[in-house]
Amino acid sequence: MNARLAVALAAFAFGIAHAADKSSVAKDDRKFMEDAARAGLAEVDAAKMAKGKAESQSVKDFARRMEEDHAKANEELRQLAAAKGVSLPNDVDRVHKRKADELRNHDSAQFDREYMKQQVSDHKHVVAQFDREAKHGHDADVKQWAAGKLPALREHLQMAQAAGKGIAKESPSAPHQPKADSSGSMVK
Repeated sequence: MNARLAVALAAFAFGIAHAADKSSVAKDDRKFMEDAARAGLAEVDAAKMAKGKAESQSVKDFARRMEEDHAKANEELRQLAAAKGVSLPNDVDRVHKRKADELRNHDSAQFDREYMKQQVSDHKHVVAQFDREAKHGHDADVKQWAAGKLPALREHLQMAQAAGKGIAKESPSAPHQPKADSSGSMVK
């Protein structure tokens, strides 16, 4: 009886250990998927905030595109992760929460500039991550997914850079100051 109990307990323990590690995805690929999920969630959250808070129509249009594209990519990633047995986070990390809090505290015009600045920075970082995964990842499906997202992410980066430049032209950081002419009177 004790031998049967020991065998049953060993089988149970093996089953638990096997269930906990049901994914054969390499640690680096799993980390990429988790980071991509957090970044994607942050993109959707920031885009929703921008659609409601932005002053510029170009920023609102950009945000709408970010929400649509990243929501679709997030769902694709969630399906890939489920097929691979990888659990993805359901919320953003501290860094993304801090960035969202910073954005929330800006007025509309300042919000537009800061949102676009963050979008350029975030997309540069994400493009580098996805490029690295596409080239050096271990799991063929994860590599293929990352490579497939790169063209859209590069387009997002270009869009963010263009919109950011447009915002800078629309609302310069320093207000116009009148200049004195040679007669001493002020000229606008």
